[in-house]
Amino acid sequence: LTQLEPGDPYAWLSLGGAYERAGRHRDAEIAYRHATTLEGDADDQASVYAHLGLALRDQLRFGEAKEALERALELSPPYSLVEEALDDLQAAALVESSSEASETELWDRLSDAVHDEEIASAAALLNVFTTRYGESPALALLRARHLSHRRAFAEAEAAFSACEPHPEQPLRVLWLYHLGRSRQRMGRSDTAEQLFREAVDLRPDHTLAWIELGACLAQQGKQDEAVQILLHATTLEGDVDEAYLELGLALRAMLRFEEAAVALDKAVELDSDDSGEAAQVLEDVCGALALLEQGH
Repeated sequence: LTQLEPGDPYAWLSLGGAYERAGRHRDAEIAYRHATTLEGDADDQASVYAHLGLALRDQLRFGEAKEALERALELSPPYSLVEEALDDLQAAALVESSSEASETELWDRLSDAVHDEEIASAAALLNVFTTRYGESPALALLRARHLSHRRAFAEAEAAFSACEPHPEQPLRVLWLYHLGRSRQRMGRSDTAEQLFREAVDLRPDHTLAWIELGACLAQQGKQDEAVQILLHATTLEGDVDEAYLELGLALRAMLRFEEAAVALDKAVELDSDDSGEAAQVLEDVCGALALLEQGH
């Protein structure tokens, strides 16, 4: 695409994204930096600098990341994704001053930062926590997840392998689940599927593992089984809005728009976020249904 449209910044953004998913961070950076030299309107340029800034943040090059993200914000304010990333960088700079935090408070902050994919804050908190309290199996798993969020997939795979719990250990289910999520980010849905299956075998009430298993199946074109898995996930406790969202997406892909609308409406009802993904997909499905009615 970049050969056909060498002056299109979005072609270079797509190439950079492909490089990132392959773990080729230097090539991704080159593609993004080249895109900054191309012509485009302010929104185009803001998107380019945002991608560059996030890529640099994932490499823990925080100073350069801040410059690129601030440039994106100058070009297209307000830019919520960029604002969140800059907040993350600012929070990371304050981590060293958290000397008054207890071990429990610091662990909670670290867990939240990793869960929310706050790359800079998580990196700083990992360093502080490790220095103060040393290594542990749970900390090693958080570090592996953080590496995956940074798309440092080779390092993440090694980290997951190094902290693999024995089958009888309670941490085993979480390890399977998060390794599965990492494999999904790598585009390896087939191996992720097997990990999620093992997780739900060990913990049949693990709602998120059932949801991700359904999503994996849908990504592989196994829509019928995906729907059955996701229907089961809606009967469990916790994160049921996500189950209905994934169910709606799977049904939409099968062109079963009426059923998809019912599932998505339930997801919106449970999530109460009128601007969330479920609401956006529901709008698309309702639009498709309206067109079908007009066709009749």
